[in-house]
Amino acid sequence: ILQYLGVKRAVIALTKVDLAADLELVLEDLRENLEGGAWEHAPVVPVSSHTGQGIPELRAAMAGLLTAAGPVRDSGKPRLPVDRAFSLKGVGTVVTGTLIDGPIKTGSELVVQPGGLAAHVRSAQSHGSATDLVTPGTRTALNLAGLAVRDSGDAARTGVARGDVLTLPSLGSAVTAIDVLITKSDRGIRGMRKSTRALRTGREVMFHHGSTGCPARLHLLGQRALEPGESVLAELRFRDPVYVFIGDSFVLRDASAGLTLAGGVVLDEDANRRAFRKPFQA
Repeated sequence: ILQYLGVKRAVIALTKVDLAADLELVLEDLRENLEGGAWEHAPVVPVSSHTGQGIPELRAAMAGLLTAAGPVRDSGKPRLPVDRAFSLKGVGTVVTGTLIDGPIKTGSELVVQPGGLAAHVRSAQSHGSATDLVTPGTRTALNLAGLAVRDSGDAARTGVARGDVLTLPSLGSAVTAIDVLITKSDRGIRGMRKSTRALRTGREVMFHHGSTGCPARLHLLGQRALEPGESVLAELRFRDPVYVFIGDSFVLRDASAGLTLAGGVVLDEDANRRAFRKPFQA
């Protein structure tokens, strides 16, 4: 999943090492599992929350990696995928998430996608401190005026809930079809043979993007199946609207079996269903 989402840097914490009878054997098994992947050479830090072993080293490794990563991209197009929405007595509606690709100021007028509801930012916090300006890449809490917390089963979208996205009104609207580039990894999941099966066109999948997960129908371009190790252009069609940007990464999963099937990147956030297989569209 992390590879599909484009995560290239990592520190690996090997936990509960106080219970390991042969730590070297466990480390060898871990390295074998990482071989050929994006984090084959990532630092591994053995830790134990029970004894405190390795905790200072883990903090130092994480700090070094974050320092080397550089600043988070800021193109002035803020999006906050909501991972929690709740109401506090005397405060009102509060949402939390990790801010993407742009700042949000106190007093901003935002919109809740995909429902399109207006939201006013009364106050903001980042990492536990009140602030007038939240920058991208940070954990964010916003106190919203005039907006209720919605039950997850409310199809009318009369409020805000987990899976929604807070953004600027000028940054487009939700859509029901997107053109994408799909990739299926050839790395199998140990103990799960089904993880290496081909992904066939026309299949219903679960589309995971930001903090939301919703059903979609997958249509491959020019072939009937996607084999492990392959990439293909495809279109995802949704029953309910979704809010995405060009360049966004996502993961496709099987809802019934709990398997990760593939991942991809958005190429066209407002696809033309009728033109999908036309030569000029390709």
